[in-house]
This record gives sequence, structure tokens and C-alpha cells, in this order.
Amino acid sequence: MLLQPTLRRQSEHVGLIRLTNFLALATQICELSCASLGREMPILRTMNDQQRRAVIRALWTEHSAPTRTEPDVATFHGWLATHRPDLLPKKRKKGDDPCQYLKADLLGLYTTAPTE
Repeated sequence: MLLQPTLRRQSEHVGLIRLTNFLALATQICELSCASLGREMPILRTMNDQQRRAVIRALWTEHSAPTRTEPDVATFHGWLATHRPDLLPKKRKKGDDPCQYLKADLLGLYTTAPTE
């Protein structure tokens, strides 16, 4: 009976990875189509905050090293800014740490001190 919740979480994780891959492919197709027409790609806002956070967490576990630390969050923020800017918040207060919202989204998935 204890295996069922684990299998459900694994199934949800696989589903999120598939959704992430689909969204990444759709984004690339849109970028290519818009580039060929000489237009900028519109930013699609179809995800709510919970879905966006789930996609970010799935990408984090897929792309980051097994030992995830706070400096890795900054590197991942740069990757997101380049490859998936639609997942990062547009409005920030002046003087805010650009990674603070990402750190909140990834809370519990990284350590604050690098391991040696």
C-alpha cells in the first residue's frame, strides 16, 4: 500500500517532463515560424502559477547536478532566462535579487551551502 503514492508521484513527474518537453518543442516551432516571417515570438501565458512552478521544478531536477546548491540556482536562472524566459516573472521590484523568485520556486530542492 505504501508503493501507490510513490508510483503516483513518479507518474506525475513523468507527465510533467513530457509536458515540459512538449512545451519546449512547441516554443522552438513558434520561434522558427516567427523567425522565418521576420516577427517576434509572442509570449504564451497559458500556465497558472502552480503549473509554472511544477515545470520549473521538473526542469531543475532534469538539468541540474545531483548535488544542487544555491550557486547552481543562479546558473539555472541564466539557463531559464535564455531558454525559457516565459517561466520567469516579468515584474520585479527595483533592487530585488533576480533569483529570489526562482529560489522560492525551488525551495527544498537545493542546499544553501556548497558541499566540499
